[in-house]
Amino acid sequence: MSFSLRKGRAAVLRAVGLALLVVIFLAIAAVAWIIRSPLPKINGKLNVAGISAPVTIRRDARGIAHIEAANEADLFFGEGFACAQDRLWQMDVLRRTAEGKLSEIGGPATLSVDRYMRTLGLGAAAAHDAALLHGQSLEDAQAYAAGVNAAAASKPLPIEFRLLGYRPAPWTPTDSISIIKLMAQRLDDQWSLIELRALMETKIGPKATASLMDAQVPRLEHFVAFGAGGTMLRKSAANNSALRDAVVALASQSGDPWPHDPQSGSNNWAVSVRRTTTRMPVLSNDTHLDHAVPSTYWLVQLTGAGMNVEGFIIPGIPFVALGHNERIAFGVTSGDIAVQDLYVEKFRSATSDEYLANGRWMRAEHRHERILIKGSAPQQLDVLVTRHGPIVKRAGSSGYSLAWTILRAGDEIGLLRSLDLAGSWRQFEAGLGHVVGPMFNWAYADVDGNIGYHLGGEVPNRLLGDGSVPVEGQDDRYAWHGFVRFDQLPHAFNPARGFVATANNQLAPSSTQIGSSPFFDGPYRVDRIYRRLSGCCAMTPQQIGSIQLDNLDTARLEFARALSAALRRSTDSRLRRISDQLADWNGAVTIDSTVPTFLTTVEDVLADRLLKPRLGAALMTRYRANYSVVTIFNRTLEGDGSLATIGMTKPILLGALPAACTTAANSLGVTEQAGLNAVKAWGPLNAGIFDHPLGVQWPVNVLFNIRPFPQQGDGLTVYAAKPAHGPASRLVDDLSNWDNSSFALTLGESGQFNDPHYQDEVEMFAQARWVPLPFSDAAVKAATKDTLVLNPNL
Repeated sequence: MSFSLRKGRAAVLRAVGLALLVVIFLAIAAVAWIIRSPLPKINGKLNVAGISAPVTIRRDARGIAHIEAANEADLFFGEGFACAQDRLWQMDVLRRTAEGKLSEIGGPATLSVDRYMRTLGLGAAAAHDAALLHGQSLEDAQAYAAGVNAAAASKPLPIEFRLLGYRPAPWTPTDSISIIKLMAQRLDDQWSLIELRALMETKIGPKATASLMDAQVPRLEHFVAFGAGGTMLRKSAANNSALRDAVVALASQSGDPWPHDPQSGSNNWAVSVRRTTTRMPVLSNDTHLDHAVPSTYWLVQLTGAGMNVEGFIIPGIPFVALGHNERIAFGVTSGDIAVQDLYVEKFRSATSDEYLANGRWMRAEHRHERILIKGSAPQQLDVLVTRHGPIVKRAGSSGYSLAWTILRAGDEIGLLRSLDLAGSWRQFEAGLGHVVGPMFNWAYADVDGNIGYHLGGEVPNRLLGDGSVPVEGQDDRYAWHGFVRFDQLPHAFNPARGFVATANNQLAPSSTQIGSSPFFDGPYRVDRIYRRLSGCCAMTPQQIGSIQLDNLDTARLEFARALSAALRRSTDSRLRRISDQLADWNGAVTIDSTVPTFLTTVEDVLADRLLKPRLGAALMTRYRANYSVVTIFNRTLEGDGSLATIGMTKPILLGALPAACTTAANSLGVTEQAGLNAVKAWGPLNAGIFDHPLGVQWPVNVLFNIRPFPQQGDGLTVYAAKPAHGPASRLVDDLSNWDNSSFALTLGESGQFNDPHYQDEVEMFAQARWVPLPFSDAAVKAATKDTLVLNPNL
C-alpha cells in the first residue's frame, strides 16, 4: 500500500515536472518567437502586390540594401519595403513627431510636442505639398508608400509596437513630406533665439547683446566667392516701448519645447583634382544632429530605370540626400540662415481673433486640431493663423505670429529626385533652384573633375529687418518682398583655391541679407578645414576624409594661452603649476586630455560671476544653453570694449581669472603636485549617449540603449562631438573609384534591437574607420550576403 502511494506520488511529481518543463519550454519559445519574428525576411523569394516585375534586394555584410528593379515605380516600392523592414517603428515615430500625433501612443508626456507641432502646422503644410505632387515624383512617392505598407503586412510588427500596444496607420506620400518638414524644424526653427535676443536687448541694451550673441571672428572668416547675398537696407531693433512690453509679456508664456541645438557641427568640403593624389575630386561630408536610436540615417543603393544612386536617407524619405550617383557626388550642412520672422500682432482684445493689419481689423483663420491622447480624453487645439503665419504664443491682446518659408508651398520630393538623377553642375543647380527648405549648404563634385557649392532654399528678401528680433506686424514695414534670387545666393564653381568648404559658418559679409543672419556658428571649424586643405602636397581620399577627425579647439587654445600668461606670476604655486600645463597644451581635445575639462569649468565660473548678475538667472540659463562664452572672453582679452556697459573689460576679466581658476581647481580636485593631471579626462565626461525613446526603464533600457562611449572633440572642433549631439553620418566620396567611397553610420543599418545590424557599427564609427560601400555591379555582387527577390503577386 505504502509502496503504491509512493509510486503514485512519484508519478504525479513526474507529470507535474513534465508539465512545468512544457510550460517553460513554451514560454521560452513564445518569447523567442516574439523577439525573433519581427526580423525581416532577407533571403529567398516573396510574392507581393504592387509591383509589375521582380525587385531584387541584395544586402551586404553590413546589412545595407542594394535594390534593383526594371522600372522606377518598382524601384521605389523596393526601397520602401526594405526601409520599413529595418526601420518601420522609427519611421512611424518621425511622422508622428512631425504631424503632432505622439500622444496617441505616448500619452500626456508628449502632449507639449504635439501641441507645438500642430501649432506650426507641419502636417498641414505637408498635406498641401502632397496635393501638388504630380508626374514621376508623385508616382515614386506613392510607390515608396506602397512598399512600406507591404513590408508592414509581411511579418509581425517590431517589438516597440507591441510594447505600446498599437498598429501603424498606412504610409502615405504626405508622411514622407512631413518628415522633410521635420528636418527643417530641427535645423531652421530658431525663433526662440529671436525672442531671446529681444529680451537681452531690453535687459542690457543692443550693443552688449550683439556682442554676447556674436560668434564671429573676422580674422578667421571664409566667405564663398560668388553671390551678392541679397541687399539689406536697414536692420531693426525692438526699440519701441510697446513692442518691448509685448515681448516681455509673451516671453512668460511657454514656447518651443524643442529648441535648436547650438554649434550643430556639420562640415563638408569638396577638393579639386589639383589637390588630390588620384587626380579626381574628393567630396567629404559629416552631418551632426541629436543622437538617435536607431541611427538617424539609413544607407541604400537604388539601381534601375536610368537611376543608380547610393547614400544616406532619412527613413521615410524616398530619395538619397547625401551620397553619389554614377556622375556626381553631393552633401549638405545646415545653412543657418534667418528664414523666420516673429511678428508681434495686436489683437482687438485678449479673447478676440481679430488683429490689426494696415489700419483695419482682420479675422485670423482658425485651424482646429483634435489631439488624441492615450489614456486621456482628446484635447482640442484652436490654432489662429494670421497673414504672416500661425500664432505660436499669445499673452493678452498680443501674440507672436511666425512667418517661415517651410510652411509655404514647396516641392522637396521633386528636388531630391532631380539631384539623384543629376549628371552635371547645370542639372544640379537647376534642381536646387526650386527648393524652399531646409536651408542647406550643398557641396558638389563630378567625374569631369569639377567641384562646386551652392546655398539652397528660399531666403526672405527684407527691406527692413534681418530676422534677429521680433518686429511689428501691424503694417507692412517688415513684410517680405519675395525671396533673394537664386543666383544671388552664395555659390562657387571650380574656385581658384582648389576646394570649397562649409561648417555652418557665415557665408557672406554682414552687410548682405545672407551674411546678416544671427545664427551662424563661429568660424573655428571652417578655418581649421581651410588650413588643413591648404597644404602644399596632394592628399589621398583617406587623408582628405581624416579631417573629419580633427580635434583642435582653436578658441580654447587661445583662451588657455591667455590663462597661462595671467597665472604665470601668481604667488600661488598651484596656479603656477596650472600655468605651465596650460602653456604645454597643443589645443587637441583628445579622450585622455584633462585641459578641456579644466577650461570649460573656468568658463562656467567666469560666466556665473561676470554675466549672471547682469542677465539674471532666467536669461542666463537661456543664453548659456545656446551660446559658447569662450569667444567673448577671447574677444575681451584682445581689448574689445563692447561689453564695458555690463562691466566686462579686459582689466576686469584679467583680474577675475586667478580667482576663477582657483574655484575651478578646487571643484576638480587639482593639487600642486599633480596639477591638471588630477582632473577627470575629457572623453568619459563627453561620452556619447545613445538612448532609445523607450529605453527609460529596466529591462528595456538594457535591450534598446547603446552603452555610452568616450568621445574626443567638442562643439568648436571639426570633430564636433557632444554627449547628446554629434556626428550622425560620415561620407567621403572618392570620384576616382566609387567602390572606395566611405559611408559610416553611427550605430547600424537595422532599427530592431535583436538584429545583428542594430549596433554593429558603433565601434567602427567611434574610431572613424574607413568603411567602403560597394557601388559597381561587380562589387555589389561580390559583397552580397543575402538576397531577397520580390515577385509580383499576380
